[in-house]
Amino acid sequence: MISYNSKYIGSAIISMIDSFQDGLYIKRIIDDKSGFYLLNNTLPILCKYSTKRTNPWSFSIRKDVLDIYFSLVKLYKECLIILICGIDGIISLDYSEVCNIININIPSEQKRISATRKLGEMYYISGSDGNLKNKVAQKSVADNLQRHLFLEDAKT
Repeated sequence: MISYNSKYIGSAIISMIDSFQDGLYIKRIIDDKSGFYLLNNTLPILCKYSTKRTNPWSFSIRKDVLDIYFSLVKLYKECLIILICGIDGIISLDYSEVCNIININIPSEQKRISATRKLGEMYYISGSDGNLKNKVAQKSVADNLQRHLFLEDAKT
């Protein structure tokens, strides 16, 4: 039987491969924590999924996972959170967006991210500690990959 983890994260990874035309190398970077991957040896991602078919889609992130996320940001200067909203769509948040909705200075054992959208519209994102002012499009994954992986390639 295919696990939910493989089904949903696998769909996100295929979506990323399809949207990034220059080729994509993916490896798991945290052995004992599911959902952490490194793209092209330069861009870490954290994949979270909700099995719910309709919105709102809610994603819980434990403190230990957030600690790893922020340590990856320090090391790589960025870490995308990929949100897989059931069968509806896949979106991504970069570090600056995450900081608008999750405040690490407010102690909590778990933080929450929620995504909602009306039919044909972009996603509205809220978190435990705030809301994004701008809505997020489904093309955010492709846009973030292009922006962050292309910038890394340009630096070398």
